[in-house]
Amino acid sequence: MKLKEFFAGSLRECLEQVRSDLGPDAVILETKKMKTGGILGLRAKDSVRILAATGIAVTDSPNRTERRESAQVASPEPEIRAAVAARMVAERYAAASASSGQAREQRFAAVAPDPQELRYSPDAQRTIARLEDEMRALKQGFDVVRAAVQTRQAPTPVREPAAETPRIPAELEARLRAADLSETLLAALIRKLPDLSGWGPLAQTEVAENALRDLMAARVAVSGALDPVPGTRKVVALVGPTGVGKTTTIAKLAAQYAMQHKKRVGLLTMDTYRIAAVEQLRTYSQIVSLPLEVAHHKADLVKALDKFDDLDLVFIDTAGRSQKNTSQVEELRGLVETACCETHLVLAAGTKLRDMQDQVKRFSRVGVDRLLFSKLDETASYGTILSVAAESGIPVSYLTTGQKVPEDIEVADAMGLATTVMHGACVGV
Repeated sequence: MKLKEFFAGSLRECLEQVRSDLGPDAVILETKKMKTGGILGLRAKDSVRILAATGIAVTDSPNRTERRESAQVASPEPEIRAAVAARMVAERYAAASASSGQAREQRFAAVAPDPQELRYSPDAQRTIARLEDEMRALKQGFDVVRAAVQTRQAPTPVREPAAETPRIPAELEARLRAADLSETLLAALIRKLPDLSGWGPLAQTEVAENALRDLMAARVAVSGALDPVPGTRKVVALVGPTGVGKTTTIAKLAAQYAMQHKKRVGLLTMDTYRIAAVEQLRTYSQIVSLPLEVAHHKADLVKALDKFDDLDLVFIDTAGRSQKNTSQVEELRGLVETACCETHLVLAAGTKLRDMQDQVKRFSRVGVDRLLFSKLDETASYGTILSVAAESGIPVSYLTTGQKVPEDIEVADAMGLATTVMHGACVGV
C-alpha cells in the first residue's frame, strides 16, 4: 500500500495530482479545504489537501471480477489484511492530524499498524473474518457460473448486478434544472461529462461541478469590451423588446467610455415613441456633458451621424419593439442598415426561455452582432441566458446587474457566466 498527501490551490488540481501520481485506482481517504500563506490570516489563499492511497481493496466492477476469477487467487488473506491495514491507517491518520503540534513525520510514524496487531487485534480479526466470508461467497458464485458455462446451461443468479454509476450526481442535476438550463443543453453537457466512477462519493460532486463549468464556458462566445479604433468612429445601436433597459444601458456605457476611457462619445436616440424617452437620455447627456441628437426618420439619422463624424463612439438608442410585430421589426432593420452600426440585442435575464429564444430568432432579421443581457439582479436563475447564448452562437458583450449608472454593468466573461449559473448568484448583486 502507498499513502501520500497532495496539496493544490483547487480540488480539481489536487485530484489531477492524485491521478497522475497514484493512478486511476487511487482511493481518496480524506479531502480538506484550508487557508495557506498570508500574514496573521490576511491575504491567505484557499487550498485543498487530499490524503490518497493505493493498494486498498474496493468494490469490484464486473471487469475486475472477471480478472480475479481467471487468476483463481488461492488465498485472499493478504488482500484482506491490506484492506484492514489501509482502513486503520486512515482512521489513525485522521486522529494524529487533529493534533497541530505534531510534526508531519511523527504523524506518519504514528499511523502504521503493527503486523502483530493486525493478526491479534479483536477488531482486525472480526474484519478479516467478515471479509473472508464475503470472498468465499464470491468464489461460490464464480464456481456456479463456471459450471454453467461448461455445461452450456443458464447460470443460477447469485446476486443482483450493481447499479450503473450515474454520469452526474443527483443533487447537481437538480441544481442545474432549478437554474432553468434548457433540457437540450443539459443533456448535451451530461453526455460530455467524464466517467466519475473512479472517484469517491465525496469527490464526485466537485469533480462533476468543475467539469460542467468548463463545458458550459466552452459553449459560450464572448466579444469582450467595445474597442474603438483610434481615428475611426464606431457606431453601436442597442435594439430589443420594450422594457429591457436599453436607455439605461446606453447611459452606463457612454459614461464609462467618456469619463474612464476618455473617449469622445455622442448619443443619438430614435426612441420617439415612448413618453419622456428623449428627456431621459437628455438628462444623462447633460450630466456627463455629451452631445445628443434626436432622429425621427432615416434622413434625420444620416444628418445626426454626419455631425458626429469626428467622435470615437456613437451610441444609438432605439425604440422597444415586440418581436411579433413584423412591420416594426422591418422598420428597425432599415434604420440599422442606414446607420451601418454594430448591433447589440438587449434581453432581460428574467425572460422565459421560450420567449427569449423567440426574441433572438425574430430580431435576427434586423441583424444581431452581439447579445447583451440586462437586469441580472431581477432573477434568481441564470440558465436561460447561458442556454440562449450557447444555442444561438452569438457572442455576449455585456451583463447589467442593477440600476446604478455607470457602475452596474460588466464585460461578459464565459467562465464567470458559467459560475453564476452553477451557484445561482450573480457577481455584484
